[in-house]
Amino acid sequence: MAGLWQMVFRQLQPRKKRMVPQNVRLLNRNKPEESGQMHTQEQERTQKDVENEDLLINQIDEFREKAKQLQVLLEAKESKAAELQSLVDERAGKAQELEHILTERQEEADKIVTEFGRKVDALADKVTTKMAEIEAGLSGQVADIRKTSEEQIALNRRMNEEQTASNRKLNEEQIAANKQFLEEQAIANKKLSEGQIAEVKELLENATSQLESIKTDLSEKVHTENVKCYRNIQDLFNEFDSKIEKMDEMEGGVDSVKGYVKLLSWFSILNFVVLIIFILYSMGVFHF
Repeated sequence: MAGLWQMVFRQLQPRKKRMVPQNVRLLNRNKPEESGQMHTQEQERTQKDVENEDLLINQIDEFREKAKQLQVLLEAKESKAAELQSLVDERAGKAQELEHILTERQEEADKIVTEFGRKVDALADKVTTKMAEIEAGLSGQVADIRKTSEEQIALNRRMNEEQTASNRKLNEEQIAANKQFLEEQAIANKKLSEGQIAEVKELLENATSQLESIKTDLSEKVHTENVKCYRNIQDLFNEFDSKIEKMDEMEGGVDSVKGYVKLLSWFSILNFVVLIIFILYSMGVFHF
């Protein structure tokens, strides 16, 4: 994943400005009156290209910032999946907008190439016309001038063709690279959103599993503690019942002892009475 982001950030680096070809500068030195106009137009085109590139850089910076925000959102929960999906849709819209801008730039480049070719052809026609006028006035120099003009025209046409081919190839390579970047970015966004959802689901499943495990452990611990408390209370009640039974047995023993003591007391009293009667009888106090 880190390699993918490095590749994306490398693609997002600002591109260097395109240098003016050497053959165009030579053409400008050879034709001062046309070079001024072309230089002004080139400055206007350069300014427009700079503005377009600044706009493109700003959009790329926004794209990079949102990519960082998207990476931060990977740590969110599944409740943010809908927000992530909307962000991906917005990213896709910006990608389409960027592709539209690139298409417009391609059209502008084609217009510039066509305009340059038209001006070269117009210049060639003017040169041909001028050479015809000179030929009418200076027949002795017609051959040399015509040869020079034809060579210049051939050189201009060849330069035009080479410049056109170079511009078209450069634009095609740029469009292809940008399209490949957009496709890779769309795939990366899709994989990123799917990976985030899967990661969030996995986190939720792990959290649910941990909660279930904690719940089971708590239930087992609570059940164990309840059993221990129940057993302790049961043992306490059993011990209490045993003590009560012992107290009842002791109270029963005391009651039996009390009855025996009472019986002995009455028996002693009876013996004492019998003894007194026997003494009185022995003394002759009374007779039976």
